[in-house]
Amino acid sequence: MEQFDFLKLKSQLLSIIKESLNTINNSKSLNIKNKELNDIATFADEFIESELSNYLSIVYPNHHIIGEENGENNVNSLYEWLIDPIDGTVNYASNLPFYGTSIALRYNHETIFGLIYDIPNDDVYYVIKGIGAFKNNEKLHVSKKYNLNESIITICLTSSYDEQFTNNVLEIIKKLQPHVRGIRIIVCTTYELMWVASGITEAMINIKPSIGVGSACGKQLVIEAGGKVTNTKGKTRNNLDDLLVSNGLVHDEIVKIINS
Repeated sequence: MEQFDFLKLKSQLLSIIKESLNTINNSKSLNIKNKELNDIATFADEFIESELSNYLSIVYPNHHIIGEENGENNVNSLYEWLIDPIDGTVNYASNLPFYGTSIALRYNHETIFGLIYDIPNDDVYYVIKGIGAFKNNEKLHVSKKYNLNESIITICLTSSYDEQFTNNVLEIIKKLQPHVRGIRIIVCTTYELMWVASGITEAMINIKPSIGVGSACGKQLVIEAGGKVTNTKGKTRNNLDDLLVSNGLVHDEIVKIINS
């Protein structure tokens, strides 16, 4: 494996994100574009991804880069960078304070480093495999709650879901609602995973199969903070799969309920 100075890398990537945001704020342009169904992308999505991709292409020319907006480069490598420039774009465009930038470095499909910049709160989350998960250099730990009736769960129901995905989400909500303290829908994977890793919530669910460009860093945050990541059947995730993430203590019960 290559050798990385992850803390230096964190600072460099964070600097690029913040400089990009200054340019975006000065432009005062959303430039909203329609995507799948009623989903959108903005100037911020495209600009931040472009700046990060350009930097990584120069520093790591032999690495594969996958972006949420512009797809992949043509490099074949065991090293993969996954970039979601603005996770929670609808929130961002609507001035709802739940959105952030997520970057992850995977080696042979395992995340070894990741960074999330919580833009509205100016907080930095990062993870180094085998070292830990951190918020502003403070180590993170998942919730110790093991009773589902004391637990808060988030679930994704986004504007890019078709009728079948929407119906599936509503069915899961109906199954879980009698058993939990609360279900929240904010549609920002980075926040939902940050919250599980920080012990604020106990679990999150996303039923749409994905390779996880926007969730790669957050999933590793949860793992390093002591939590658990599977698909909604409770099995090891495939490369393209749905997602259940929890503090580990309520995981099996959630799997049982949503698959009943």
